[in-house]
Amino acid sequence: MEKLIQKLTPNIINNTKKDLKQQVNFIWYLFNLINNEIPHAKKYTQISFNKFVEIIYLEFPKSKDQGFIEKLYDRNDSCFEFDNGLIPICDNIFIYLKNEYGEESMEVLYSNNSDKRILDKIDKIALECFNSETPFGKIYLLSEHEGNFSLKDFILNDYNVDLNLNYNDDIIPFHEKTTNKLSKNNDKGLVILYGLPGTGKTTYLRNLTKLIRKRFIYVTPETAEIIASPHFLNFIMLFPNSILVIEDAESVLADRRQRANPVVTNLLNLSDGILSDCLHIQIICTFNIDISIIDKAFLRKGRLISKYNFGKLSANKVKILSQHLKHEMIMETESTLSEIYYQDDDLNIESEKKIGFNSYSTK
Repeated sequence: MEKLIQKLTPNIINNTKKDLKQQVNFIWYLFNLINNEIPHAKKYTQISFNKFVEIIYLEFPKSKDQGFIEKLYDRNDSCFEFDNGLIPICDNIFIYLKNEYGEESMEVLYSNNSDKRILDKIDKIALECFNSETPFGKIYLLSEHEGNFSLKDFILNDYNVDLNLNYNDDIIPFHEKTTNKLSKNNDKGLVILYGLPGTGKTTYLRNLTKLIRKRFIYVTPETAEIIASPHFLNFIMLFPNSILVIEDAESVLADRRQRANPVVTNLLNLSDGILSDCLHIQIICTFNIDISIIDKAFLRKGRLISKYNFGKLSANKVKILSQHLKHEMIMETESTLSEIYYQDDDLNIESEKKIGFNSYSTK
């Protein structure tokens, strides 16, 4: 097998330098060929590719000349990133590197006759290059173009929410239950945040991203229909133990008796059932309508983790928050967070805001 790599790789690279598609196809050809003859694979995720490849080349110098690594230029970050790669270590041990939707992973392919000492050395190198840090306060925007899905990560502005100051007292038991459940790996379920506009739903959601070390995949209301795509499940399978966030999900969660909705079906399967047991995806939905309008299946015990009705702050809470913000006029009647925070803004949406995902969002 190693001789095959030595024979084919230089020839293919020389003849396909200007044809990226052929190079990628060649990698797949080699991978499938090797995979058929070397049946075992150990997968690693959250590996720093640059560091790993650098150490591998130092430990196994011959692999540098025999290997094949493709890098693509990321215009947004102005740098080259790993896309795919295949590194032969010896006759029956290969390392397959791949980047799917921005998620780097690798597989060590080996056979029953592979040298255990070499496998142990690769395993040790992989552990040295393991990146255990998942940044808090980060959200991944899901987009789709011609059936191809992609994630773009964004770090949210630092903002710590004082729950006792900004919400009514009944949010505390809800918050404790919700964060405890969402923090567990290999779990499932749905969290529903609903209520009047401007009552702090997005602010609370944003706060969760700083408390829970999981990938938050954000779906905009305009693109929520892609959840019904037949390719969506294949995509989301790559990101187990993630949290799917759907804001303004009124139309997504609507009762199926009113209209057929394949998005509802997929969300129900993701939040409970055999599919949820396999993918371990949790879901957070926010909306401004009354909860009685949504499909009752979402509220079933075993599927619903928790729900909270974001209403106006009590008069006493309003007074305390207004004093804390040092407004010229102290409010003393039940009000929404947006009414309290922005009472001096004179409806100037360009002024700096303090809550929400976006600079102007208060939901």
